[in-house]
Amino acid sequence: MSMKVSTILTALGISVAVSVATQASAEEQSYYKGNSLEIFLHTPTDGKQAFCAFRSTAWSGKSVAIEYTLIGTDKIVPRLRVTKQNWNLPVGQTTNVAIGTAWAGGIQFTSKVVSTDEMYGEIPGANAEDGGGFMVTTILGTAISTNKPATLAVTFQGNEPVWHVPVVSYADAIGLGTGFDNCITALTQLGPSLFKSPEVSSTSPFAEPPSQNSATFKPPAPNRSVMFGEIPPTPAVSPAASASMWTFEKREEDWGDTCFVETKQGDMTVGFMGAPGKDFVGFVEGAPFKDSVRATWKIDDEGGYISNGHLDDYFGWYGFYELSSEILNDGKNGKKLEIEDLDGGLITLSLATAAVPFSQFQLCFSKPAMKAEVSDKYPGAPQTPPNRKNCLLVVDGKKAIDGACYWKQDDNDKGSFYMEGNRYFAYIGIDGSTASGAWNETPGSTHAHTNLGDMRRDGKCWKSKTVRLCPGTE
Repeated sequence: MSMKVSTILTALGISVAVSVATQASAEEQSYYKGNSLEIFLHTPTDGKQAFCAFRSTAWSGKSVAIEYTLIGTDKIVPRLRVTKQNWNLPVGQTTNVAIGTAWAGGIQFTSKVVSTDEMYGEIPGANAEDGGGFMVTTILGTAISTNKPATLAVTFQGNEPVWHVPVVSYADAIGLGTGFDNCITALTQLGPSLFKSPEVSSTSPFAEPPSQNSATFKPPAPNRSVMFGEIPPTPAVSPAASASMWTFEKREEDWGDTCFVETKQGDMTVGFMGAPGKDFVGFVEGAPFKDSVRATWKIDDEGGYISNGHLDDYFGWYGFYELSSEILNDGKNGKKLEIEDLDGGLITLSLATAAVPFSQFQLCFSKPAMKAEVSDKYPGAPQTPPNRKNCLLVVDGKKAIDGACYWKQDDNDKGSFYMEGNRYFAYIGIDGSTASGAWNETPGSTHAHTNLGDMRRDGKCWKSKTVRLCPGTE
């Protein structure tokens, strides 16, 4: 499999398993079908380009599809297709349509009306140097994550309300990732038959290099994605393995005793942090990442752990909160830890001295937390001053918010909203008479990683069997 395709699969962060494809029609070959999304391969029997697609299955009268389209022998770009029955759209005109999740952000497509019920769009080149692949795969990675997936939202101009693709189940997340892996493999195998092979090359690694003054010389474009067939940038971090010692330490932070296991490589520190009852986090300090980064943490040559890293204002490092603590079990008997981002940056660390400090960290991290420590001392963003009263958020019988809260309507979707109070917050996406959302669950935590599930309107409130949410009054 080419590195370009591997990058796509790594970005989605789903382990590979055996999958049996079924033939859906002459043009569409199904690789997985779930309750919210499906994966299929479209072959160009109708004159269209070949592509692998994520397509919604939750609605009968409308659908959204993200199509990974083969436009060269080994070049793939994401496209967007949106359909709705009886839409009566003006054929030939264009508008903007965006996809996104609350945790990954969004990206916009310029979409053209190809029929009265269908729009098809590409990402404007000025908005994404790599064709948008990094952002699209990041969004889909959070939407089909096996660790608390996010709701995929489709946002339109005009008065079309936001579409919220229901959150996928754990089983569907595994199936979608596996199906996409197999679909992309089949798609790339079509390349030689769909695109003419290049003529015998006039260039050679043994020939004289062109002069810098030659009119045909062009320097490689910076910051291009390997996934889209461009020259990769120079890795930000040396891949040389570190022989530094792993050490365990327990330190007193603002919220109480905290466990650390870490190692140094030059001016860079890499490790894991956790406190009883708190999030498990991997961290990299001193690496020249951008504002946010998506990386694979891998032990030896086994399947990796995928996580989005963000700069932490408290520690000054890049924190990766979506890792599983199972990486410690793998690391105790492993030989090396590799951290690779989508731009080609690679950090390689020896695990020769990791077994004992990893075990010490696990014992420290697994101790039960004191309730006062969880409720009062967890570091988080300052609370926004309340602007409403009589707010209510009840989850599994526990009143997380009961009284004053800060409430804000979504700027793009006037029905959806964000609410915050008592060191808790929740995002709620509304689609007609139904809603779904996520909340931070741990008071003061800055990550809305816990699903609230599907809810139905109950007067001015929303509820399910385990959740009741009321936005209060001004």
